[in-house]
Amino acid sequence: MFRPNSGRRWLGGWLLIHFALICLIKSGQGLGADVWWLSHVALALGGAGLLLRSPGLVSAALIAVLLPHSIWLLDWTGGFLLGRFPLGVTAYLQGASAATWLATVHHFYLMPLLVTFALREQVFVARAYPFIWGLFGLLSLVGRFGLPPARNVNAAFAMVPSVDLPVVHWANGLSTWPFLLFLNAWMGLVMMLPAVCLFRRLVPEEPTLRVTADRSPSPT
Repeated sequence: MFRPNSGRRWLGGWLLIHFALICLIKSGQGLGADVWWLSHVALALGGAGLLLRSPGLVSAALIAVLLPHSIWLLDWTGGFLLGRFPLGVTAYLQGASAATWLATVHHFYLMPLLVTFALREQVFVARAYPFIWGLFGLLSLVGRFGLPPARNVNAAFAMVPSVDLPVVHWANGLSTWPFLLFLNAWMGLVMMLPAVCLFRRLVPEEPTLRVTADRSPSPT
C-alpha cells in the first residue's frame, strides 16, 4: 500500500477530474464513443488507485499505458519536432482545437506520473496484469459490437491502418473473431507483458491487490 500522502490524493483527484473533462469534451464533440479507449480508462484507474491508495489499480493503469504511451510520444515527437509522424497515430493533433488538446494531454503526463509513483513507492502488483488484459478484452468487444466502426475504438476493427507492415495487413484481413483474438494476444503479450517484466525487476511484488484504508499509527 502507498504511504499516506496528501499530494498523491490531489493528483489522484486531478486524474479523475481530467477523465470527467474528457467525457464532457468527447460528448460535446459528438465523439462519446472515444471515452472507451483504454488510454482514457487507464486515466480513471490511475486516478482511483492514487486516491484510494490501491497499488493494484495504479499497476493496472501503468501496465496499460507504459508501452502504448511511449510509442505515442515517439510518434508525436517525430511529427512535431522532425516533421514526420512515423506511425501516423498523432497526426490528428495537427491543427487540433484546444478542447481536443485538453482531451489528449494525458498522453504526455500519465505514464511518467505512474512510473514515478511505482518507483518512488517501490510498489508494483504483477497480478494486475491479467486484470488489465481481461479489461482490454472487454473493451475490445464493446468497441467491436457496441460502438461505431468509424471510430475504431481500441483498434477493434483495424490495427493502426496507417502503419504499412505485413503483420498489420494480415491481421486486418482476418474475420471478426480471429481478428479479435489476435488483437487481444498482441495487446497482452506485446504491449503489456514487457511492462510487467520490467517492473518486476525494478520493484518488489505487493502481497495483495486489496484496497486498504488510511490508518493512523498505533500508539506504542
